[in-house]
Amino acid sequence: MFFFPTRSQILWRQVWGLASVQGAITLAWIIYGAYLPKLLLELGLPLSMGLKLLVIESALAVLMEPVMGGLSDRSYKWVGSRFPFVAIGIVLSSALFILIPVVVIFGSPTEVFQWLLTGVLVLWSLAMTIFRSPAIAMLGKYATPKELPLAVSVVTLVGGFTAAFRPIANSFLLNNFPPMAIFALGSFILLGAGATLRSVQMPDVPSFPENAELHRRSPLIPLMLISITGTVVGGGTRFLMDVLGKLIKLQAGAENVSLIMVGVGIALALLALPAGKIATKYGNQLVLLLSLGVTGVGLLLMGLVPNLLWFAALLVIPAFSAIVNSVIPWILNLVPSDKSGLGIGSYFGGFSAAMAIFGLVFPDTGGISPLMSSFYGTIAFGLAAISVKIATSDSSF
Repeated sequence: MFFFPTRSQILWRQVWGLASVQGAITLAWIIYGAYLPKLLLELGLPLSMGLKLLVIESALAVLMEPVMGGLSDRSYKWVGSRFPFVAIGIVLSSALFILIPVVVIFGSPTEVFQWLLTGVLVLWSLAMTIFRSPAIAMLGKYATPKELPLAVSVVTLVGGFTAAFRPIANSFLLNNFPPMAIFALGSFILLGAGATLRSVQMPDVPSFPENAELHRRSPLIPLMLISITGTVVGGGTRFLMDVLGKLIKLQAGAENVSLIMVGVGIALALLALPAGKIATKYGNQLVLLLSLGVTGVGLLLMGLVPNLLWFAALLVIPAFSAIVNSVIPWILNLVPSDKSGLGIGSYFGGFSAAMAIFGLVFPDTGGISPLMSSFYGTIAFGLAAISVKIATSDSSF
């Protein structure tokens, strides 16, 4: 807390509670990704089924994220809280998460159990969409519009720090934990995070003032542009990580890629803190636009001049961290509070669309050169900057 002085404009206990939920969500997906191939093989399913499942799950999230976000808006209107969606989603996800290894342990390589496992996997991914958008939308009540980037930086830090260990998680988890134990641990952590958030919920969370002009504007165009932004940022992210992975492998050796990518992930997480302070001081929209531009230029530089990878990384990593941290406050300040769940869901839905499209178009990224990935990624971040600018201009409403 020394980095963030106590101030009345931010409800810190609630923010940290939400950060714990974000960390638990990220951990659950890491566990899922690590064990999915092993579980599929044990029931006689091909490894290619894993990619198909991820594409299907991303495609379903395109619809589910905005729907759940929108339903949480109605819940907030009717009962004054989004937490019922968060609670239901966490409990359901936790139960299904434990059920995944149970099906494999007590099942056999027959068609019945293969279909049962597939159904449980898809249901779990759908359950995870129930509460992500409603939970993140709660940030709009935890901080004033100006202070939102500072509050979001804590959530970004916890989620990003957890995600940073994804490159080494597979070997570590598979070599040290049986599926039942680690899935149970992930389930209990998710339940514990939900309980933590519930314990800091206030009967009447303060409602910070917002721009009344938002309620007089039609949200249709902003929501469409938010969804488009999610799609192009998602695509740009995939191309950025592809370029980094390939160039690091070429220049540092394949044996060092995972550890270096862990370092990149930790840097992205830690840089969210200064990114939040800078956006609070100089304006979130300005920081978001500049970060999109710098990330696009730096990514193109990586592709054109691979020998400048480390120099370009010094530009791209802080800028990309600022994008991740600034996009949620941008959404929450763009739509009225009674549409914030739908706004966040539209972004996550668009991001999921990018994951689904990427998986279909590029099932094997090995065939894409770093130059082409950097070119595609630069276009994506450029389109994101245009979308953000249009969405926040008065002429677009």
